[in-house]
Amino acid sequence: HNAHDTDPNEISATTNNALVAAARPIQGAVGAGGNGTEVIAAATIAAGIVTATPTDAHSKALDTASNLITGLDLGEVNASFDFSVINLDTTADHAITLTAGTGVDVTGNGSMVIQPNEGTKNSSGLFRVVRTSAVGATDAFLTFIN
Repeated sequence: HNAHDTDPNEISATTNNALVAAARPIQGAVGAGGNGTEVIAAATIAAGIVTATPTDAHSKALDTASNLITGLDLGEVNASFDFSVINLDTTADHAITLTAGTGVDVTGNGSMVIQPNEGTKNSSGLFRVVRTSAVGATDAFLTFIN
């Protein structure tokens, strides 16, 4: 075995650590979803984490399917994007209900509720937006995955 021989299947610890670091996602700024009935924009969802401190129970529509597809880079059918919504309510009675934007279908009864928990108050939900159609930029699908 010559000292200069290398096994092409071996990766040094330094190289491996660099590869792992390069693949690790970096969380940018958290998206502020607003505390009222504002639409949750694709640019806000793109942050990956959306927070809101509602002052009352509110419904918040998602952006349009066209904006979600463009803003979340959902260029092909079945492309998806995961994001969390955190309800920072401290009274345990101000739920956030996510509703469908134009061209968006929501699983279940057409909305998703992020209800504060009694005692711990804050709550969160994990969601996935999936592009479901190649026809224009009109179809996106939101599902609760947590």
